Amino acid sequence: MHKFEKLSNVLVLLLLIGLVALPVSAKSILDETNRGPITVPDNPQRIVALTPWVVEILFDLGITPAGRPSSASYPDAALKVPAHGTSYRLNYERIISLRPDLIIGNENLHGAYINDLEKL
Repeated sequence: MHKFEKLSNVLVLLLLIGLVALPVSAKSILDETNRGPITVPDNPQRIVALTPWVVEILFDLGITPAGRPSSASYPDAALKVPAHGTSYRLNYERIISLRPDLIIGNENLHGAYINDLEKL
């Protein structure tokens, strides 16, 4: 299985920790706020994680994120990934400078930022 096929499987599994909701198709999802279908890029290369646990999951899948919150320090390799701010205080300019194709966050922490992130 290609690592990005694993990622789309994980997006569905992340429902268990509240990041993503039900799959609509192989490449589209509803997020936990029921927005969608949201098309997930076929082969995301630059994934920005907004929470430390997303960073850990990506590394577990063999994927190095393009950006992480400053509080994400595990695994050790995460410290080599550029920080974009904190999970609670997003730095839009820094996130956009990382040129993400996919941003993974949590509705409870990041729901208020969804519209701004979409506009950017």
